[in-house]
Amino acid sequence: MKPIFQMALSRGVFRTYAEKPEFDIRRIHQVHGDKVIELGTSENSEQIKADGMAVIESGTLNDVLCIITADCLPIAIEGEKGVAMVHAGWRGVHANILSSPMIKKIVPTNFFIGPHIGPLSYEVGSEFKEHFPDGGLVTELENKLYFNLALAAIGQINSLYPKASVSCSGICTFCDNNFHSYRRNNTTQRNFNVYIPNHLVAQLSP
Repeated sequence: MKPIFQMALSRGVFRTYAEKPEFDIRRIHQVHGDKVIELGTSENSEQIKADGMAVIESGTLNDVLCIITADCLPIAIEGEKGVAMVHAGWRGVHANILSSPMIKKIVPTNFFIGPHIGPLSYEVGSEFKEHFPDGGLVTELENKLYFNLALAAIGQINSLYPKASVSCSGICTFCDNNFHSYRRNNTTQRNFNVYIPNHLVAQLSP
């Protein structure tokens, strides 16, 4: 199975698959909240309700971390003391999921935002002006309001981790039919976004 998107990062590779990949992955039970857990080596993480997982590295990372999305932000985070993967929808961003103590614990140096709904596709209601009062996040176009979810997250990252780098795929899941988008057609299918450590990339490549 080939990925529909791939980006090489400093210590691993971010990939997106249109369905569950054929290799082993570590997942959590995502609930659109602000909880980020430290991922152990033995527990069944799929039963844990959270929207982010961090691995504090004492040695080599041997897990492939996976976040599923259908418009929300999949964010890979590399740090001095570990790595993390986060699922951030508007609720998670509004609840400041990126300020989680577990994310701070890995001392982030690099954030990468994978494919997600773009700023001219994410139509919202007027309440978003109250949820996100900072200028530029909610735009009015032809009597409709649109929310820039990625920009909201980037603003938080820059405020919380001013020395960290931030990059973004620039791909809109709503616009690109290679990706699943709940906003486009109410799909129940999901994009599987994975972070693969560099030493595992060769054996997990198609």
